[in-house]
Amino acid sequence: MKERNIGGQIYLVFIGLAVAAMGGIFVAWLWKGYTSAKETRTWTQVSGVILESAVQERVLGPSIPMEFAFKLTYEYSFERKSYLGERLRVRENPWSKERKKAEVLAGRFHIGQEVTAFVNPENPAEAILEHETKAPGYSIWFPCLFVIGGLGIVLRALWQMSKKEPRPLV
Repeated sequence: MKERNIGGQIYLVFIGLAVAAMGGIFVAWLWKGYTSAKETRTWTQVSGVILESAVQERVLGPSIPMEFAFKLTYEYSFERKSYLGERLRVRENPWSKERKKAEVLAGRFHIGQEVTAFVNPENPAEAILEHETKAPGYSIWFPCLFVIGGLGIVLRALWQMSKKEPRPLV
């Protein structure tokens, strides 16, 4: 009679669950990015004008190098009300150690330039000038492999546990 190695199977169940959970976290994160990018494409288009386009600088501490960000302010009207927007995309304008990145963005927008803003009709104070990429939705298949693989490990371990005979009590 074969002895059951239940400890090893339980270990595999936990490993499989961990792999599936990590894959699931990335699936959720990519799905959120995709749906957010898709949602902004339904927002109302309005015209706006650039009020400020500059490079911001900050120093967080004496031993930390200077960081740079693109500072943007634009004005737009929605349903006869004026609003100020500061976001290029849904995500905040990021800080970077490279000044060139912020300069490139600042060079694309000039004070007085007319732009198209996309306004959230449910919250008109929320607007963007550019949509996020929908790429997260196209690469969601990869972490799905981890979810499927992890669940496969769990199912195989549970199947192995169920098919073996119990150890005799002697």
